Amino acid sequence: MFAVTPTIHVTSGEGLATWIVAFATVSLFVATGLLFWATKRMVTTAAKQVGIEQDRIAAGQHPHVYPVTLDPWVTTTPPYADGRARHVIPLANAGPGIAHNTTGILVFSDGVFSPIFPLTIQPGQELDARLDFGGGEARGLEGWKNAHGFLVYDDLVGVKWMTEYNVRQSNGGSLFFEFQWSGLLSDFGDLTKRFNIPASAMRGEMNNTLDRAISASVTRPA
Repeated sequence: MFAVTPTIHVTSGEGLATWIVAFATVSLFVATGLLFWATKRMVTTAAKQVGIEQDRIAAGQHPHVYPVTLDPWVTTTPPYADGRARHVIPLANAGPGIAHNTTGILVFSDGVFSPIFPLTIQPGQELDARLDFGGGEARGLEGWKNAHGFLVYDDLVGVKWMTEYNVRQSNGGSLFFEFQWSGLLSDFGDLTKRFNIPASAMRGEMNNTLDRAISASVTRPA
């Protein structure tokens, strides 16, 4: 018996060319895949860096306004004497950004609510926010204790932020503000349900407050 050894004959350059084309195709496919993976990774990294930068910029513009419990306000001594303490809420801006159009509503324990005249608060600044009683009487001590309210304010680019707070009474009878929550207004939900105020009434009171604030600014002595 004779063993037959198969042999491959390359009869022309066509076979070699086919292998070269196949190898080049595979190499191109691999190179394309690597390029796609590298590009995707670069895009993902760039997107993360952009997000970080946006967060940094947003953090630099973020105001943080809240009521502050000042001793003269608690003890109703100057500059909060003669009943002035029951007409204002001392506010502070602890954020790095300016707080434009700062306003809000305070709901007293008997359900009556009063809007806040709008004001602008610089970073690190403390200002008194005047309550708008619509020509009515200011609420007394009984109305203030267990009251709750919210503040709404804009940053430099017009994003709306919010702070929720309560008014409590200590064992000694002194009033103090209790911070509840602060963040984007869009994350808070329905204010009318939270504070049990009809939407029409809230819009009406806020608009009336703005109208009165504009009128007061026009008629205020120079």
